[in-house]
Amino acid sequence: GSDGTNVLGTCYLYDPVTQAFAETGPMVVPRSEHKAVLLNDGRVLVCQGYGNRELLENSLLQGMGYLPQSEIYDPATGIWTTLPLMSGLDQNGSNQWNVNIEGTGIALVDGRALILGGDTDAGLYVSNASLFGPADGFTSISWQQLWWGKWFPMVQLKDGRVFYSGGYTGQVRPTDNVDPDWPIMNLGMLYDPASGNSVSTGPMTSKRMGHTATLLPDGRVLLVGGTSHNVTHYGQLSADQWVPTATCEIYDPVAGTYTPTGSLLYPKADHAAILMPNGQVLVVGGWSEMDAEGTYWYYTDVETFDPDTGTWRVMDDLGYGLDSPQLALLLDGSVFITGTQITDASTSQ
Repeated sequence: GSDGTNVLGTCYLYDPVTQAFAETGPMVVPRSEHKAVLLNDGRVLVCQGYGNRELLENSLLQGMGYLPQSEIYDPATGIWTTLPLMSGLDQNGSNQWNVNIEGTGIALVDGRALILGGDTDAGLYVSNASLFGPADGFTSISWQQLWWGKWFPMVQLKDGRVFYSGGYTGQVRPTDNVDPDWPIMNLGMLYDPASGNSVSTGPMTSKRMGHTATLLPDGRVLLVGGTSHNVTHYGQLSADQWVPTATCEIYDPVAGTYTPTGSLLYPKADHAAILMPNGQVLVVGGWSEMDAEGTYWYYTDVETFDPDTGTWRVMDDLGYGLDSPQLALLLDGSVFITGTQITDASTSQ
């Protein structure tokens, strides 16, 4: 992560019994804006991100920048092990460093991890994709079969396929496209790790980026909130004003359909969601409004969704906003919540 000035490599373990943090071994290469995936064998895979490329000891990689490098943390020893530098084929079939931030990664039931999408150091939002296997490392996946963009969620379905949807596309706007909400996407995709094939599931009922996808006990997927509109103008992300939505929908992989369900009580994007042991979905953090000056406003509420009734309720109030939240289900059924605390319910980014 970052303290606002420096990229950090320090790491900590949280003990829910003592409710205390203990420092563990530092990463070999400090980084921010990376992806972390808990592997099936209990180790943690940390992929790419932004950091000091001088530490990679490769003459082609200089200064601060995006890292074509990943590491694995072993909780048994508290030690990080660096992996070989990553490369892959770009859209023109040329070999390039696999450098990426703000993509998405998940662990697969077969023990591998899927890393998909993100932003390259050239400012391109590409269909950068890799499969990681504990025995054979990273394998680049053909870009044609997958995805452009970032800020989209992924979830593995009960049949083993991976569902991902929405996000911010890096595709060039077609000349006949006058969509005022471009480049927010509304398309869903299914990737089959067994065959390596990917197919479209058709459009969602709403465009979304910065939303969440949660696998429900019955095998359907709950899609919550996210940004659905761009109210300033086309083009550069830094000049756009994004509008979060309260709408939600459910994807049924058996029927191949998207169905609207109950809306959040308050709109939000870049929040976190998790399935609780009682079958309900907990949603925490995220921002709810972006004004013309670029200030982000945060609600402090915590909401839960009941799949049986399709309704939301406010379960609690944190008393502060939460930026970049992360959730983890503990063994006793409680949820560990972390993120950047926003005490005045607003922050400028």
